[in-house]
Amino acid sequence: MKEELQLNNITDYCVVDIETTGLYESQNEIIEIGAVKIKDSKIVDTYTTIIKPRKELNTNVQELTNISNALLQYAPSIDTVAPQVLKFIESSIIVSHNAEFTMKFLKQNIGTTNNQVVNILDIAKQINPKSKKHKLSDLCYAIGINNFKQSSTIDCAYLTMCLFEYSKKLRNRQNTIIE
Repeated sequence: MKEELQLNNITDYCVVDIETTGLYESQNEIIEIGAVKIKDSKIVDTYTTIIKPRKELNTNVQELTNISNALLQYAPSIDTVAPQVLKFIESSIIVSHNAEFTMKFLKQNIGTTNNQVVNILDIAKQINPKSKKHKLSDLCYAIGINNFKQSSTIDCAYLTMCLFEYSKKLRNRQNTIIE
């Protein structure tokens, strides 16, 4: 069993966001991945790529992700990308907006298995306690990030990092007030 993470003490981690061809990791594939590597709570590196799936995307997926078959025709395969992603993530703690979904796909498609994980959805109520919505955009608006783009996984990974850092500061303020 993995030890419980002390979120406020996490300063080195990797934020990962993905786009997929569907909801089920056993039947669908990752078509885009964006990752931001953090050391001492500062961005030190980024990784982003599109990935050519084995089958063409249907119209619904293209509209939802803003990724077209034409864009993917020259993209690398998952077999090419997987070692690069594993090298980038290494043994980092992975932070993700919907970590359960992300980790299922990473395990199925990339092979990550042993990394500790922080799920932003688990701390969303702390960030925005009055809302029942926990979409990335709603959480960003709740902390005052009003002018942002969510057009790629690297953008979403960056926004997720901002939410995680905000939640740590919020938790520190609450602890100071209580003590």
